[in-house]
Amino acid sequence: MKYLPVRSFLTLGAVAGVSMTLLAIPAQAVTCSLTPTVSATASVESAQVDWDVVASNCVDVPTVEFEVKDQAAPSDDTGTVFSGLGLSGSQLVSGLAGGHTYDVTLTAAADTLTQQDATTVVPLMPSATTVTLNASAEEVTFGSSIDLKGIAKTAASAAAPGRTVSIERKAAGATDWSALPDTTTNGNGRYLVNVEPKKNTKYRATVDGVTSAVVAVQVDHNVKAAFRQANVKSGKRVVLKGHVGPTDSRVEVKLQKAADGDWKLMDSARLKDGTVKFSFKVHGDGRYRLLAPATDELGAGSDIAKVNVKGRK
Repeated sequence: MKYLPVRSFLTLGAVAGVSMTLLAIPAQAVTCSLTPTVSATASVESAQVDWDVVASNCVDVPTVEFEVKDQAAPSDDTGTVFSGLGLSGSQLVSGLAGGHTYDVTLTAAADTLTQQDATTVVPLMPSATTVTLNASAEEVTFGSSIDLKGIAKTAASAAAPGRTVSIERKAAGATDWSALPDTTTNGNGRYLVNVEPKKNTKYRATVDGVTSAVVAVQVDHNVKAAFRQANVKSGKRVVLKGHVGPTDSRVEVKLQKAADGDWKLMDSARLKDGTVKFSFKVHGDGRYRLLAPATDELGAGSDIAKVNVKGRK
């Protein structure tokens, strides 16, 4: 605390025969004032810290410092302190973890007074520069699911964790890509989603504006063939029934019989509500196949059924 000097006033001359004297009055005490202000701007794995300290009526020259501390660090961690600073300035703080929240605390001290200001900053993570996409299978039967997985890396070939992965698909016959629900890369920069394509479909993944190569998955007709009776007498008529997915497929299913190392066409019929039925006589053991041919939207699918004939002639 300091005081203004005492001011003395002269005795005034006599006015109308009266002598007057003004008394000296001590000045009021004036204390030190400090007003610190700090701000921080995020950049990739770093932050630009700007500060300003307004000081008045201080005997001592103010000391200025700021501390940068990761909120994820242990409570007893003192963080990184930058000291010996001027009343105003700017400092680039590098080596920070992208995506972490940091407390930035500015401290100014002079005489017996200490004042602080604080802010937070979240450094940016480096952008991913490569994104891969792979399918656990490139050909599946209708009704089956597959895993789409990949990894995102930065320019330094480091993993890019915590990134949003946008996955899009384009099914056969579609003109535009449609979005699937987003996912996020794990701590190793990897991601995985499970999908069940209903027809031949292309997929692609995008991270930080970088898009992967396109992966194509072929979806085959799902065919199940079975005889009502698999053990019959020679010359008896049998019924071979087939179920085909998707049920709205309108393909013409072919009935084939194994002969001479190949499949010989016997008959064909159009699907109705996903089912088809063939009736024919058998005179010996045989292997029969139902084939749903490929279309523009689906791959071919087939299934084999066997019949055993008793008392063959």
